[in-house]
Amino acid sequence: MIPTILKDADGNLCVNDAKQFVKPFSLTPDAPNASLALAAAVAAQASAPMTITQEGPFEGYSLIAQSTRFTAVGDHECTCMITDNGSRKQLMNRECHANTIFGTPNFPMVLPQRMFLHENRSLRIRFQNIFANANAVRSVIHGRRWYPTSAASGYIDEEVRKLLERSQLATPYFLTTEGVIDELTVAAGATSYFLPSDADSYFECFKMAAVAYDTTTNTITGTFDIIFRDAETRRELETGLLSNQLCIGTGLTPFILAESWLIRPKQRVEVQITNTTASGNNIDVYLTFIGRKIYV
Repeated sequence: MIPTILKDADGNLCVNDAKQFVKPFSLTPDAPNASLALAAAVAAQASAPMTITQEGPFEGYSLIAQSTRFTAVGDHECTCMITDNGSRKQLMNRECHANTIFGTPNFPMVLPQRMFLHENRSLRIRFQNIFANANAVRSVIHGRRWYPTSAASGYIDEEVRKLLERSQLATPYFLTTEGVIDELTVAAGATSYFLPSDADSYFECFKMAAVAYDTTTNTITGTFDIIFRDAETRRELETGLLSNQLCIGTGLTPFILAESWLIRPKQRVEVQITNTTASGNNIDVYLTFIGRKIYV
């Protein structure tokens, strides 16, 4: 945050003139009412760009979403993919459940790494239905905007230059399992799944979120036990079995790791998941590691 009150050269308190050239700002999809409509069909999709105008770069801080299904049942019932149109890079290895990456105004999903977008850049956001229910999704990236062309001094230009350099080193990223976790039975016991780190970067995990569907009722009432294992060393990250209610949150309140978990390029994390749903029904699990990619 830009400091509002400073000391001048004589040691007197004064208001920071640079403050007027950095404003809170919200980035929404380029769509009517910033809303994307999903037809009442499984896998129905809707997408739109999120465009930065020429006035100045944008720095994203948190993700929030609203949907007709979330209002009705507390579940967005859709997955999301966000792509940087300029670099053609995706902000996740594949679609992540919207409940794991978006929050609400009361509980925003704060990014562990701010998202810097130059004024010439844009994102594309895409939502996809999980069930055959019509849905209208509105999303926003809250943050701040810099107005360097309006500033009288070079201070803002210098700060923007630093942010641009930093953004080329690290970007926010969401990591989920390589394949879907669907129709996991109670009888299957502990089943292994993997989360991959790309060859071109490290991945640093700060938070974890997940939802589990009871596939008979299509409600997020599934429960599971989980073991986290370094796939390279086979070292487990716990002394005993954990349940999802002990170590995983949602996009509203993700579980925050006490120490960030650095995953090397081309390294995979193994998770073993056991269906513990009281009904005995099968479950679908959507697990997301929330963090950043580091390019060094």
